[in-house]
Amino acid sequence: MPFITVDHLAGVDPEVRRRLQERVAQTVVDTLGVPPQNVRVFTRAFGPEDVYRGDGDVTGALPMVRVEFMTGRSLELKRKLMVALARVVAETLGADAAHVRTIIYENEPHHFCFGETPR
Repeated sequence: MPFITVDHLAGVDPEVRRRLQERVAQTVVDTLGVPPQNVRVFTRAFGPEDVYRGDGDVTGALPMVRVEFMTGRSLELKRKLMVALARVVAETLGADAAHVRTIIYENEPHHFCFGETPR
């Protein structure tokens, strides 16, 4: 852990998606100081028909970044991570940083298991 999921509109070149995954992973490593092998980055592409924002602006609905990790990090560090992720996602996808939404989900360590070994 951490696990990061980046949702974006379909049509992103596979090389850009890989670069996005690599840059997001490195941002998490640099910001949180976690070992690279503990970071998992997933990207999901959605067609315009799969996305809706209340005002009808489909392009403004994504990208969305979801971060899951264990509790215990300071508010300052979480904010630093959210800003850094918004920047790297916007830069890599060529999106407006103001459209990037980031949300953090924190989990208690006892809610995590390595294979058959609960933490």
